[in-house]
Amino acid sequence: MGGFKAIVFDGCQIYSPKDAKAENGQVTQGGAVYKGEAVIGLTEYYPLHVCNVQVSTANCDDILGNGTASYDIDKHVLTLDNFRYEPEDFIQGVALGGGLENVTIVLKGDNFIKTGYFGISMTCNTTITGTGTLTIQSNSSAMVVNGVQLTIDGQPTIMLDGDAGLSGFSEWPGYVKFISSNVKIKGGFVNFAAVEFEGCSIKEPQGIELKDLNYVLNDEVYKGEITIAPGTSGIGGTHADRRVKDVIYHSLSGCVAAAPKNGIYLKTTTYSDGTKETVKVVM
Repeated sequence: MGGFKAIVFDGCQIYSPKDAKAENGQVTQGGAVYKGEAVIGLTEYYPLHVCNVQVSTANCDDILGNGTASYDIDKHVLTLDNFRYEPEDFIQGVALGGGLENVTIVLKGDNFIKTGYFGISMTCNTTITGTGTLTIQSNSSAMVVNGVQLTIDGQPTIMLDGDAGLSGFSEWPGYVKFISSNVKIKGGFVNFAAVEFEGCSIKEPQGIELKDLNYVLNDEVYKGEITIAPGTSGIGGTHADRRVKDVIYHSLSGCVAAAPKNGIYLKTTTYSDGTKETVKVVM
């Protein structure tokens, strides 16, 4: 394909051969005009944004064009490789939307995010792993877990510094599991229904505990630095904050009773750790 003043793809792309591209009015491969069969199809977009750029089939191999971020669509793996982001505007570093499933973030090299908004937000179950480092400095929450499960697994060294270092939402508290992790959290570890430590523990400060969804010290939300490191000599195990989140009454016929009066009802209580309990009550 060639001989054109320009070739522009709008909402579509060359799928095959994968390394073909349009330049100077022709389709090339390896710098030469491509004369074989080219397959052009619609570009697919995903609920994943990196530096405010939406990930698609067209840019997933090199999202920002500088080799620091890529996404494997089939394996659901986002790789950050010496990734650096310092926006002047109020923009998230990485946003993982609810339409994704079980995403893994692999850290390579030294990665850094400094923003006035969320550093990384997750609305899908996410695992962070790799051999690199990640430092986030935020005027808001450095890392947000929106009612889903975050697992920090193994070797990466992570430093979270923000108005809240690691945060869920009060309406949708997060769940987090640390596996042999090296993590420092500054500014608050808040709005989590359950926190689990495997092969690691909180080393500092001693006496900290999960209470009313937040890590507190002397009954006040702790805003200083929390250090999590391998080994079980600190505060470890599983911490769960089980409080009532919602109560719904149903009649025996299955109808919701907004204001139950005299009679027999099924009372369903939903707790902050996601569990539910149903009992028969007489009003």
